[in-house]
Amino acid sequence: MRNCALFALLALSIGCSETHTLRVDVVSDLNGGTEFDVAVLEVDGLESRRVAWSESQDFVMGVRLATYEDISSGRYAGRISLRLGEDEVLTRDILITVEADVLATISMARSCLGVQCPEAGDSAGAIACLGGVCVEPGCVTGEETECASSTFSRCTDESCGESNECVQNTCEPRTGSCLRAERCPPGTRCDESGASCEPEVCECPDRASCLLGSCDSGSCEYRDSCAAGLSCDIAEDRCLPDIADELAIILQTDFKAGEDFHQVEVDIDDEFGLTLEWSPLWDLTSGEEVAVFGSISPGPVTGTIRLRRTSDDLVIVERPIATTLAGRTELRVTLTRSCEGRLDCPEACLGGECVPTTCSSGTEESCPAFDCSTCRASATCLPTVCTPDTGICLSPSNCVRGSYCDPVLDSCRDSDCRLASCAETGDIEFAIVSDFRPVEAFDEARLSVDGVASGLSFEVRPEQDFLNGQGLSANFGDLSTVIQSGEISIGFEGVGPVLSRNYQAAVNGPGQLATIALTRNCLDVTCPTDADRDATVCLGGRCVVPTCLDGRQRSCPPPQCTENADCSSPAPCFSARCYGGALCLFEDTCPPGETCSVDLGACE
Repeated sequence: MRNCALFALLALSIGCSETHTLRVDVVSDLNGGTEFDVAVLEVDGLESRRVAWSESQDFVMGVRLATYEDISSGRYAGRISLRLGEDEVLTRDILITVEADVLATISMARSCLGVQCPEAGDSAGAIACLGGVCVEPGCVTGEETECASSTFSRCTDESCGESNECVQNTCEPRTGSCLRAERCPPGTRCDESGASCEPEVCECPDRASCLLGSCDSGSCEYRDSCAAGLSCDIAEDRCLPDIADELAIILQTDFKAGEDFHQVEVDIDDEFGLTLEWSPLWDLTSGEEVAVFGSISPGPVTGTIRLRRTSDDLVIVERPIATTLAGRTELRVTLTRSCEGRLDCPEACLGGECVPTTCSSGTEESCPAFDCSTCRASATCLPTVCTPDTGICLSPSNCVRGSYCDPVLDSCRDSDCRLASCAETGDIEFAIVSDFRPVEAFDEARLSVDGVASGLSFEVRPEQDFLNGQGLSANFGDLSTVIQSGEISIGFEGVGPVLSRNYQAAVNGPGQLATIALTRNCLDVTCPTDADRDATVCLGGRCVVPTCLDGRQRSCPPPQCTENADCSSPAPCFSARCYGGALCLFEDTCPPGETCSVDLGACE
């Protein structure tokens, strides 16, 4: 664990963490139990949520659908639907911007029933409905910039109309839309005038052959006719065991997620299929549950699992799988580097050996005996790990994301060398980008290149332009085209660093320039965090992997900005600018001898 250095006079806290909490609530004036019985939330890249209606919930006041913790900044697209059985009653697309902790309240109002978006005259992007008006998915409260293209205007109590015996009309303050909640007693409903209640005459068709509808009390009730231990599955239209049969895939591999592969693809019985994006939270050397398939008929199941690298759309390893499903079944599958490119096995490969399809992890009876004593490392960047319960050798790469292990060179190389041939030797120069003021905030830059140079010192002058990248007067030539690692810092001569970081820079050939950013919002930031143990250095206030130098590398997280307006200054005396379409810098605009204070919001 590495602590970013602190410089007291310039200490600036712009936010140490880039993970946030997103809470999603829904409000609706539809009648729970009769007009809908479940609310479903689907958000791209996050888990779906289902909340069944119950008497204790008040959807007019708002019901919490989901809480997503430790998610990254960004824009999250999704969809909310209110359903009755398997029928969708009302749906809307959503787009939520997460830059801090967010509580998003989504209106699912009766006024949107039957509205087909976009309507005539609407913009093509107005595919969601808010208060009966077609809007863009990012228009949630009526105050977002995405609302400007629509005719939606936030409601007032007067604009929603008067309440009466039958309905309670309210202006919902969080979403700016009118809600029309029916308040007739059980067994009655609003009459055609909408002003008074009349006896309910309901029609309650069966939702399935095993879920029977009735109208005995004036409102629809449904009875599950399945025997004890079984429940009615509406989609299957049959009774299924209460403990659903499901298949969980536990993946163990020594291929590096995010570098050697980016997606896990699983197909089951030519009927079910999933493609999963890699996660930095996965611990694949030990084994991680990556997929769960539900509602599969008990008995033998077969399928295929593969790892795909999206940078060149290459399947790096693939094998068949087979098991017998009974209740919840966990299938552990081990995919090893030693099986990459093995096409000679009639069924499957595991640990470099040809095995039956039913041998998926080394613990099955159909597996041969594996012996850890045969494990030999093929390169120093592929150390050998023996799995004690199976004796299978794993070779996980110790290269960080943005680089891969080349066994021939016995070193980590830049990921681009996989896609295009790199020269055998090259040279590299270094430059620093920083929003610290030269001379006043630091008067020295220091650079080390492991195995090449140590503790090189460079004098800083007032006229040097570190905001746009200031080169250091040093060139390192005749280097192997591998990842060069080291440390770079800014500080005061004879005092020590203000800020420092480790780096891993690619040398792919002649004329390489490594521009490394040292930004003021990394003061006090400690890396790594539990969210990504490989992200050991700080850039722009967030933890990144060492191959992320200035925000523009493939191994970096999504850009912080594309233009200056995307960067929010923490104080008026800072001028925000977007460097390279990726990184926010904050220039101190105070007169010489003064420093911009976030606490005061002014120069001091």
